[in-house]
Amino acid sequence: MLKLLSKAAYEAGKYLLESKNQLDSVKIEEKGKNDLVSSIDRNSEKIVKRILGGKPDIPVLGEELGGDMNSDEKFIIDPLDGTTNYIHRIPYYAVSIGYEKGGEIVAGVIYDPERDIMYYAEKGGGAYSIHNGEEKKLKTDPKPMEKSVISMGFPFRANREIDKFLGLFGTFIFETHGVRRMGSAALNIANVADGVFDANIEFKLAPWDIAAGIVIAKESGAIFTDHRGGNDYMKTGNIIVASKSIYKTILRKVRDV
Repeated sequence: MLKLLSKAAYEAGKYLLESKNQLDSVKIEEKGKNDLVSSIDRNSEKIVKRILGGKPDIPVLGEELGGDMNSDEKFIIDPLDGTTNYIHRIPYYAVSIGYEKGGEIVAGVIYDPERDIMYYAEKGGGAYSIHNGEEKKLKTDPKPMEKSVISMGFPFRANREIDKFLGLFGTFIFETHGVRRMGSAALNIANVADGVFDANIEFKLAPWDIAAGIVIAKESGAIFTDHRGGNDYMKTGNIIVASKSIYKTILRKVRDV
């Protein structure tokens, strides 16, 4: 299954890289405020679906082309996580594919085309990345809060929460080495698993934003919860992903707001 997911993510990522020189002629649409989509997103999803068609009995849920929301076994696809970055030629975006079985995400891949890094994991099998042909086991880096770097995502689907977000942003700026807003939730989660970031906090995400990241983060040793410390993140879209050394501190501060 991981080989299939990796092949699909890689081929879609290859297409995204090749399509960057077409951006000036591509029509950009707004699904909502600051929520962009283009034909490139849709074509990327078609590539993923074509390859996943090797498992025809498993339904597919994709961000752009929809699918089966209710099946407890399905592939969950984000064909271009970080569309705004991509459109503006900011090299931070990813292809994300999760595999859900029995109502649980049990395998996932996140592919960073710009750096040619494939992150992948299966439940109980550890989390890994491949770059330049070298496989590396992923693990979080347990730093203290004052030496950590945190990534956060602006709640563009919940504008009324912006004041709470800015309050958290300000709190963490002064209590860490820094806060970054990178623009791709999937890649942020992968970078927590890889020890680049020490935590990631996001608001009101969709299932395809986080599905693959759930198993990758957990298998790396990170803690993955909703904003109340529970497991309703697929329903609420509110997530905290953090190394064990700072998770409780972050959870407390998020709960405070």
